[in-house]
Amino acid sequence: MVNDPPRYDRSVWRKSPTGPSELLKITSNEKPSRMKVSSSIFAESPMDLDAMINEHDQIIGEYHSKYNEISWDEMIIPDFSYFDLKIKIAENLLEKCVLCEKKCEIDRRFEIGSCRVIKPVIASEFLHMGEEKPLVPSHTIFFSGCNFKCTYCQNWDISQHPDRGIVLDPVKLGLIIDLRTQARINEC
Repeated sequence: MVNDPPRYDRSVWRKSPTGPSELLKITSNEKPSRMKVSSSIFAESPMDLDAMINEHDQIIGEYHSKYNEISWDEMIIPDFSYFDLKIKIAENLLEKCVLCEKKCEIDRRFEIGSCRVIKPVIASEFLHMGEEKPLVPSHTIFFSGCNFKCTYCQNWDISQHPDRGIVLDPVKLGLIIDLRTQARINEC
């Protein structure tokens, strides 16, 4: 007899002494996600990295208090947000890349660093039926490429080959995630 994969069991969340979890509220659209909340906080559009990091540090407290209190009805999306600021900081960091332990300082916009990653390549994407019952299923995305070269890596077949997989436009990946999320909610 083949065991069917476990279904998304919301009763696990409801048995919690604190009520439904944050994750359930987000997946049920009762609460905005962290990305959505950060997209609703106004930020200045500074020019250099130091100014951007200072702006980020000034906003983080507002973000934490707003995340715990905001509802969908209160959200107003500014022209330039805290989330946009985070993107600008990340883009700026790619100019002299130090995102991994190799700290190659290559301008990743134009050159390949020691990680050998040009564009993010997706090795696999699926609903993971893991062991943690409240988190089953979780949406899992494995990206190809890693420069650690660990001897006992369980994902060596994708970690050491940054070209294995497919390149997906971020909008298309977002649509795939939305479709899987909707299918998971419909199963409940």
